[in-house]
Amino acid sequence: MSTIFYAFTRNVGDDLQSIALISLLKNIETIVSRDHIPEALAGINSRGILSGWLSYNVTSEFDHSRLARLCPPLSIHIENPIHVQKSWLEYLRISPFIVARDLYTRELINGLGIDAEFGGCPTLLLSNFFLTTPCSFDYQVCTELHYIETAKQDMKHCFYFNPCNVPRSISYSLPARMAYALCWLKLIAGASTVITDRIHAAFPAISFGVKTIFPHHKGEVNHLPTGGISRISGYGHLLGLGGIDAASRIDACNSVIEMLTETTLNRLYSWMGVLAGASSISLNTVWEAYQVLSARTFGDQLADDLLKSSYSKGVECFLNQLTPLYRLNNRIDAIPGWLRDLYLSEMPINYICPKSPEGFDRDAMILKSNW
Repeated sequence: MSTIFYAFTRNVGDDLQSIALISLLKNIETIVSRDHIPEALAGINSRGILSGWLSYNVTSEFDHSRLARLCPPLSIHIENPIHVQKSWLEYLRISPFIVARDLYTRELINGLGIDAEFGGCPTLLLSNFFLTTPCSFDYQVCTELHYIETAKQDMKHCFYFNPCNVPRSISYSLPARMAYALCWLKLIAGASTVITDRIHAAFPAISFGVKTIFPHHKGEVNHLPTGGISRISGYGHLLGLGGIDAASRIDACNSVIEMLTETTLNRLYSWMGVLAGASSISLNTVWEAYQVLSARTFGDQLADDLLKSSYSKGVECFLNQLTPLYRLNNRIDAIPGWLRDLYLSEMPINYICPKSPEGFDRDAMILKSNW
């Protein structure tokens, strides 16, 4: 039996981090909100690992020995000083191991006289866990409004999607969130290019071998859209921040994945005792991947009607927020086949085109209700 910490934020990148770990584990017994760990601690009775950014945990006094005994930190990022004080500090001191997601966090913990390793982010391994066939439809994905004009000049077909806008209607529905996140992962995996300032859009794209443009931050800013720039410490070459060539970036990617395999996965294996193993999940259809992932997460505890309705809700929310930035002229064959299948099978008749972001040419967007 195992415990999973899941972040119910509005950032779908948090879902991808959790999904990467769920892909490896089995016999999940407890699912805990990653942002309410101290409050939920009494209900944790099985081993797990604490992963991700400890952003919203503001309680500083809790049973740190229980958390350390059951759930040591693996691939964590620390930015709030509260997480190196009081009970959090004692938790770090007595944990059997600590694997930091970035060099900044490792150095922060080492500076406290506590050993920590740099193990990278599990989202860089998503292509190991999810198998997908190449997409014959040539398109790129952009997550930033201020890069859209550049994106539209570089390629005929481009999609805009804001990964930090998980609808509130599914915020606390884990099955629906999984469907939503798998749609996003599928979109990334099939793209020829991803343009983003979001590390958990960039890392999955890099994992699937997608050309990834992570624009330079030339000293003008010290933060990314969802947090400090310290989160990319140790990933400079991988993200191409030094302007290195593609071959060097591939080498950097391979070295990080090797480190992840040797450090993160070995720690995870030794702590949890058993992983889901060699059975990678097919991402050729979102529904297929959703069924397997749900089975690993919930076993047979989720009724079929709830499983299907949650899937439909997650897919509908995703399609409502996905914005094609090119003229489709109501031609359903003018989008990737898997996406067309989602529209045909999941969208209600009264579906309305999403609101055009400021500055967009609404006529260049698709009116899906006319299909």
